[in-house]
Amino acid sequence: MTTFIVRRLLIGVILLGCVAVLLFVLQELSPYTAADLYIRPDFPPVAIDQITKQLGLDRPPIERFGKWLWAACQFNFGRSLHSGEPVSEMVLTALPNTLLLSVVALVMIFVFGVLVGVFQAVKQYSTSDVGLTFVTLFFYSMPSFWLALMLVMIVSWLAGGQWPIFGMHGDEIQIKLSAIQEALSHGRAPPTSIGFFEYWTDVGQHLLLPAISLGIPPIAGVARYARSSMLEVVTQDYVRTARAKGLSNRVVIFRHALRNALIPVITLLGLYLPFLMSGAVLVESIFGWPGMGRLIVDAIFTMDFPVVMATSLLLAVLVILGNLVADILYTTVDPRIRYG
Repeated sequence: MTTFIVRRLLIGVILLGCVAVLLFVLQELSPYTAADLYIRPDFPPVAIDQITKQLGLDRPPIERFGKWLWAACQFNFGRSLHSGEPVSEMVLTALPNTLLLSVVALVMIFVFGVLVGVFQAVKQYSTSDVGLTFVTLFFYSMPSFWLALMLVMIVSWLAGGQWPIFGMHGDEIQIKLSAIQEALSHGRAPPTSIGFFEYWTDVGQHLLLPAISLGIPPIAGVARYARSSMLEVVTQDYVRTARAKGLSNRVVIFRHALRNALIPVITLLGLYLPFLMSGAVLVESIFGWPGMGRLIVDAIFTMDFPVVMATSLLLAVLVILGNLVADILYTTVDPRIRYG
């Protein structure tokens, strides 16, 4: 297993190198450069040359790429061209929020998708199975961003503005957080405090709709795979043997059949991680969730190249690590699987 993990990590490093090259090439092919944010039409050529030199755009592309890659390896992505903040700090602020949203959506996908798939397999060809098949196919074909827009309109209409839709915190919590941050930045004692349950209840309310938007379409896909996998497993000899021993149907399904039926589902969850990351880009923008997705969208609209490069590279890291975790989980679900 150790050899396999090391080999996969080395392959991941090579993939990240390819992603870094692709990002830099796409930036070079862009009709705009970082200098365009500072140059005005009435600027003299001398001022334009000075700005270009200050930004290092007068150096050969290979040299600029080498400097950027070496700095990126040290988690130094420069400063934002729009706000002037260090990109690393911006990423470290947004990354936990995206991970929180993705993990909640992933747990939702796994739990509800498997449960629906198992229920369909147990009730094969029944009215419930047919109805759930229609529902899962309907949601499977639904883009996350469209579902997010529909949820915004429906919840706004039903709740009458009483349910939080935008952002990560309510006004009251946000005011307290701002006061605490301002006090700490000046070395003073915070004038107020936020309780644990108060904080996470507020975050959970704001998190619910984005997580549903990201999770519902993949839940339908996982349910379809879980159903097919369960139908194959329940016909195996060891399942018949378990039934012949007099074990209850619940024990046979969840202790014997489900363990082996989860292998294709875990494969699917590893493939869904890139889907969650790409879907979060638009979903976070719709709900104003302060994560990597919203950060990269804002950076694209403002032509903030350092932020775009950093967020894209880190999303690639998360995708590679997610696929590695999925491979490791295979051995947990099925001890017969061994990696050399």
